[in-house]
Amino acid sequence: MEYAVFRLAVEYLPHTGYGAIVERGSRIRRKKAVMASSQGYLDYVLDLLSGVEGLTTRKMMGEYLLYSEGTLFGGVYDDRLLIKETPASASALGATAVPYEGARPMRLVDSDDGDALSRLVGAVCAELRGGPARRACR
Repeated sequence: MEYAVFRLAVEYLPHTGYGAIVERGSRIRRKKAVMASSQGYLDYVLDLLSGVEGLTTRKMMGEYLLYSEGTLFGGVYDDRLLIKETPASASALGATAVPYEGARPMRLVDSDDGDALSRLVGAVCAELRGGPARRACR
């Protein structure tokens, strides 16, 4: 029985911002270089959202998930503040962005008004909590 041996190499192409995974000179698959959010930007966001009740964070794969009293309402992805899509966030925020490949679009926050953002997060969380109950996984 004969086995093929494949060597994998990862190269970063700085002028494009892409990394390339090369399998023994055959196919090349390009992926956007992953860049984790900075602690400084997270501190800025937490200061901006200081009026949100029960604000907590959870670090996940270099990014930060944002919760208000246990309800996930958004996150910091690639140093961008994104909030889940709800009627309140859609009416207050115009631009959308995708936090990572394969994810649903979220609303991109481009405001520095902490009071307005705190009220928006409260409205978004109220809509998320009042949504339809999810079925339990079996």
